[in-house]
Amino acid sequence: MSPHSLEAPAPAVGLSHSSGARAAVYPDGAQLFTWWPSQGSEVLFVSDRVERRPGASFHGGVPIVFPQFASEGPLPQHGFARAMRWETLPRDTMTLVALQLTDGPRTRALWPHAFEAEYAVTLDDRALAMQLTVTNRGAARMSFTCALHTYLRVGEVAQVELSGFEGCRYRDKVLGAEAVQAEETLTIPGPVDRVYLDVPAPVMMLDPVIGRTIGVLSDGFVDVVVWNPGEEGTLAFGDLAPDDWRHFLCVESACVGRPVELEAGEVWLGRQVLRV
Repeated sequence: MSPHSLEAPAPAVGLSHSSGARAAVYPDGAQLFTWWPSQGSEVLFVSDRVERRPGASFHGGVPIVFPQFASEGPLPQHGFARAMRWETLPRDTMTLVALQLTDGPRTRALWPHAFEAEYAVTLDDRALAMQLTVTNRGAARMSFTCALHTYLRVGEVAQVELSGFEGCRYRDKVLGAEAVQAEETLTIPGPVDRVYLDVPAPVMMLDPVIGRTIGVLSDGFVDVVVWNPGEEGTLAFGDLAPDDWRHFLCVESACVGRPVELEAGEVWLGRQVLRV
């Protein structure tokens, strides 16, 4: 499917499980925007202010960051994959959806590489798995950074506790410094923008207000990003309401500290599983 001449946002593709769990993804940006497990409430956060535009992402759900994380390179913020329409591949089960993005004139004008990216989402009763596979289809080496920019819905972000980072080195963009996490748990008293490097264990998020624990398990993604803009930072985003920062925390499986390097024909696979 061509990413050019997009006249309207593409309709969502739904997933459903016999347990009653459900999820949905937009082909624009291959962006997951809702997940209801078989028990409990919505897990992903999307603001009521979001207005969809064709071939564009929004703050919420799970935008795909590829082939550049943030502004750490010459490409637009967070790369181009989130701003393009992905092709929905045929499927034979309602618990799996796969989408594909390949290079074309628009991508090569920004990033001169031949590639294929496939994003597969699999739904279970209490788990949601996201798998990003990137293939170098060109003759030259290519490198990239990436992340699954996951917005988790929380009752009050200041009361959330994260575990799994003890002993990990992190880059703190708010403080402009690097440090090592000494504490067993991380709390979010204000704006946070950290890249935790080489995280060895699953990350667990305890939300006492909703009464829920979410596990974030990664394979292939070696880093974890934790982000919340805080009250003042939220005002910079038109698709977030002033109080929205209180009700989400981004916990993102990522490859940021060391770019992924692929020789011609090589394939990289990264997987993130959310479990409640």
